[in-house]
Amino acid sequence: MEVTLHNHTSQFKKVPQAILDTKTTLETKIDAVTLDGNLLRTDHWVLVERVTETENDVAMLTPCVKALQENMTHLTTEVDELQRRAEDAEGRSRQNNIRLVGFPERAKVPSTELFLEKWLTGTVLQNKVPKVFSVERHIGSRVDPCRRLLTPTTDSPTTQVPRQGS
Repeated sequence: MEVTLHNHTSQFKKVPQAILDTKTTLETKIDAVTLDGNLLRTDHWVLVERVTETENDVAMLTPCVKALQENMTHLTTEVDELQRRAEDAEGRSRQNNIRLVGFPERAKVPSTELFLEKWLTGTVLQNKVPKVFSVERHIGSRVDPCRRLLTPTTDSPTTQVPRQGS
């Protein structure tokens, strides 16, 4: 019995050392966990600051974005209106144009302007329009209404004077 008692006594002497070793290990691991917790807390606060800063920036930019959207809508409407006006002005500027049909594309003269000037002053303005041509104004046609055209015809020439404002 003495051997077992001596055996147990030697094991009991090892217990305080084992407790100290465990305590040291636990303290080391607790210190590591505490350090990790502190690092996480620091990272958390950095993220909170960034989120707060971002939210402030978004709050400041939201009215600017709304104003820019309204401005863009207004400008889009204005551009559409200006395009409509430009098309209308272009169409109206063509009302008094004369379209000549039946002439060769390439006249054998130095310039088309000289040819037309000579032909218009010599033929049309002296009331010598050949029977093959007439001056007409097409009203209600789908192709550029309110144009005066010089077009081939088999009837005698007729001249229709356009009314102002139509």
